[in-house]
Amino acid sequence: MEADVSTFRTALTDMIPWVKASGLRVDVFEERHVRLSVPKDKHLNHVGIIYAGSHFMLMEIAGAALFLATYGMRPFVPVNKGMSIRAPPRRPRISIAI
Repeated sequence: MEADVSTFRTALTDMIPWVKASGLRVDVFEERHVRLSVPKDKHLNHVGIIYAGSHFMLMEIAGAALFLATYGMRPFVPVNKGMSIRAPPRRPRISIAI
């Protein structure tokens, strides 16, 4: 790799303003293995689950992080071809008020 690991880690968390504001952390950054996280209290919606936008941010940045950790900056340029999120099917719930 042409740059050191700390340079890549900093680039992933500080280069894009909305990613920096998210509190994203790079927990693991090694060849063929990355793990990112965000503080839960900043990313929960009104029903207590992670915002879909936060999931998308993590997917996008994780792809770039994995690419950088494995191949460095050259000779390739990563382009995200697609990603999707599907919520698990929910069972109908019945509640009875007495």
